[in-house]
Amino acid sequence: MQTLRFKIVAGFVSGAMAATVFHQGMYAVLSASRVTMSGTPWNLALAPNGIPILVNQMFWSGLWGVVYAFLVDHIPGGRSWLKGLMFGLAFPMFLGSWLIFAWAKHQPIFAGLLIDGDLMRLRQSIVLAGVSFGIGLGLIYETLMVFKSPRSKQAA
Repeated sequence: MQTLRFKIVAGFVSGAMAATVFHQGMYAVLSASRVTMSGTPWNLALAPNGIPILVNQMFWSGLWGVVYAFLVDHIPGGRSWLKGLMFGLAFPMFLGSWLIFAWAKHQPIFAGLLIDGDLMRLRQSIVLAGVSFGIGLGLIYETLMVFKSPRSKQAA
């Protein structure tokens, strides 16, 4: 039971931290190089629900982290950053940003790619949600899971 609880907490914390450090860090780099399409990093503006956008991102990224915690052992590849990258590309980016959230917000799926065929529309979500968030999630989760081992050995 404690291992399950630790896995859930580690997944949530990993996701929230990956959103603030890796996702927003990459967003800052892209903003400074004028590659991003809109917005600012570390956005503390209020979303329509009254919650700061950064806090909202941390919450949803934390939930993606919990999903990752349950799937990580089934993702092929030995390195944590590679597993995180594969997860980030498949789930938060493809399934989340391009399909579910787009549909829920009444926006075109695949960032409008099917409307005008412009592949560059996809670059921001690939770099932010897929690559930077995914790699960060894998690295942070692996680091947090190291702390689980000593406790479980002491309990045995």
